[in-house]
Amino acid sequence: QEARDNILNQLILSKIAEKEKLSISDEEINQELKAIAKANNYPLAKVIEAFNQKGRRQELQESLLFKKTVDFLADKAIIE
Repeated sequence: QEARDNILNQLILSKIAEKEKLSISDEEINQELKAIAKANNYPLAKVIEAFNQKGRRQELQESLLFKKTVDFLADKAIIE
């Protein structure tokens, strides 16, 4: 059930991102890679190399897009 809910949530967020024309730029990916390198005290070149392998860069892009979509929804939410 939890896996089903996670997939459903991802599909919903993906559709919202598409409808609202939200996307992640190369610059946003590069900034995240720099933050990961700094947080782990690891050379940026090695982090970039690791994320360019086995589709991990695409996974990072999707993760950032989901975060951006959630942030977008939070900004649009009406809190009373």
